[in-house]
Parts: sequence; C-alpha cells; structure tokens
Amino acid sequence: MYQDKTMPPYQIDYLHLLAQFYLRNGSYDRAATLWEVLLLVQPDQPQTALALAYAKLRLAQYREALSLARRYTRNSLALPLQIVAYYVKTRALWHLGEVQQSRYVARILCEKRKQHHG
Repeated sequence: MYQDKTMPPYQIDYLHLLAQFYLRNGSYDRAATLWEVLLLVQPDQPQTALALAYAKLRLAQYREALSLARRYTRNSLALPLQIVAYYVKTRALWHLGEVQQSRYVARILCEKRKQHHG
C-alpha cells in the first residue's frame, strides 16, 4: 500500500477524474478503491469521503456507506455536501430496514435541498 502519503496535486486530480469516470460507467468497485486511496492521502476531504460513501451505496455496502455519511451530516459543511451526506444516509438506512429513521432523515434532506435551491 502507499506509504508516503504525499502525492503531487496533478496525480490527485487525475485519480479523482478517473474515479468519477469509473462511477459514471458503473465500475463502482474501481471508483471506491481509488477514493479509498485518496482518503489515505487526503484524510480531511469530505468530498472524497462522500464520493466513497456513494460508491459504497451503489455496491450495496450499506453499513459502510452509512458510517461514512454519518460523519458529514453537520452544518459546518457546505450545503451541497450536506445534501449528498443526507441522501446517502437516507438510502443506506432504507436498505438496512431502518424505514422510520430513513423517513426522518429524508425529511431533513428535503429541507436541505429547499435551502439550497431557494
């Protein structure tokens, strides 16, 4: 595994683009792998963590997706990132059979979307 934890910015950008490409083409496992590597290099990047959470959701790894999303449902984040976190959280809870909790989180998601779109 990658030991140094330093990487030139152009390589980081390239890996993000490649992960997005994989995600858009249904290779969720490859996208998740790249975002896991990027989180090792840049552990304080909520956008990367939420992209990984979404990939985990698409891979039906609901507990992992939920764990990642729960870290980013705080108001200190930019609203678009909060929306992604609540979306992943809602879907993961639903798939885990936590229907009532999923509905509650879905209401929060709707409020956040209204705030964002005015």
